[in-house]
Amino acid sequence: MAKPGTYILRLRFREDGPAVTGWWTVKEVAEAKYMGEIGVYGSIPGVVITLSVQAEDPEEEVLLKTWTAGRGESISAGAARTVRAI
Repeated sequence: MAKPGTYILRLRFREDGPAVTGWWTVKEVAEAKYMGEIGVYGSIPGVVITLSVQAEDPEEEVLLKTWTAGRGESISAGAARTVRAI
């Protein structure tokens, strides 16, 4: 698991499918990577790209942003969600 405060980017080619995951400690770098993934993969049908930050609880992440093809970006209100181990 990532340390609290680590930014986590996930790219899935279908909702709830296997994920390509990256971790960054610098928010600006993670946001730039998120935007880059949208530029490369954002128009592929079924793609889901998420940016979250690791919470203090190792089983939780705070979802910050989600991109889905066809719907674009949604900004989360910072709700924590429990994640399953990958």
